[in-house]
Amino acid sequence: MADKPSAGEVRLQVYTPIGSIEMAGTSATRVDNLNGKTICEQWNGTFRGNETFPVIRELLRERFPDARIVPFDELPIEHASVEQIKEAVRQKGCDVFVGGNGG
Repeated sequence: MADKPSAGEVRLQVYTPIGSIEMAGTSATRVDNLNGKTICEQWNGTFRGNETFPVIRELLRERFPDARIVPFDELPIEHASVEQIKEAVRQKGCDVFVGGNGG
């Protein structure tokens, strides 16, 4: 605090109880066009991904016919370590990673 409180004035410094954390630089650069890219899906087994991912996949194929899509069942990383996920993504040549379906 730069200035001092005047006589009788109380100033308190308060911290948020929710522990707000600022994270910078955690997002990847956006891809301009998905044509020619490899799109990899990952599903954690919740919120009907077995129903929603096929719809998402079909919509992506309609809009980006030259994209290659690796379905979530070909990239079984649900309970894998970070290193195992990195290796699986590298082996499949993923340019884009869809890691959720809105659940």
